[in-house]
Amino acid sequence: MHKAVLLCVLMVPYTILAVLPLLHPSKTGNFCSQKSRKANIKPARTQIPDLRVLAATSGGQAIPTPEQIEEERRVEKEQVALAGEWLKDQDPKQRVIGAEQLSAYPTTKAGDYLLNALKNDRSAEVRSAAAESLGFFEPAEDNILDSLIGSLSDSDAAVRSNALSSLQVLLNRRTDNRMVQERIESQLKELIETGHLPGEMCNAIQSYLDDSSNPFE
Repeated sequence: MHKAVLLCVLMVPYTILAVLPLLHPSKTGNFCSQKSRKANIKPARTQIPDLRVLAATSGGQAIPTPEQIEEERRVEKEQVALAGEWLKDQDPKQRVIGAEQLSAYPTTKAGDYLLNALKNDRSAEVRSAAAESLGFFEPAEDNILDSLIGSLSDSDAAVRSNALSSLQVLLNRRTDNRMVQERIESQLKELIETGHLPGEMCNAIQSYLDDSSNPFE
């Protein structure tokens, strides 16, 4: 009896060792099951980048929204109108400020204000500022070019000088339109031939004509 009990006690550890592998699968079994589960995982969807965001970040500048563009136009319109009011002021200094401000807003309305000041303002300083500001209006319309040519005969030397400088700048930026250049150069030659221009202006115009006819010298 005692031998039987002792035998049963001795057999218990071996029985446990035999059962444990069944209760806990081997590492190989775990690897296979994990591999199987991984195989069923769907790959994450690639997100398509927003081209507007990429363009904005790569260039370092934010793309304006339609609302921002509309706001800029509203502000521009207000600034042009304000400068136009300044050009009506009794103080010539205030009118000069108005003419100078319009150089930042090369719109048709701003151009009309400047052309009127260039032709009709009684102050030479205002006319000079208007002539200079018109040099920022590109591509220049024919009426601007013609008005600048007319101001080459102004009684004030500063007005004449600024008119010629602006004319040169605008013509140099219209190299794609040879017909316009030829027309303007023809008008300049006629001005010289009339002999109604001061000597320094005739020399300046002739120098420009010589340079334009020999652009590579």
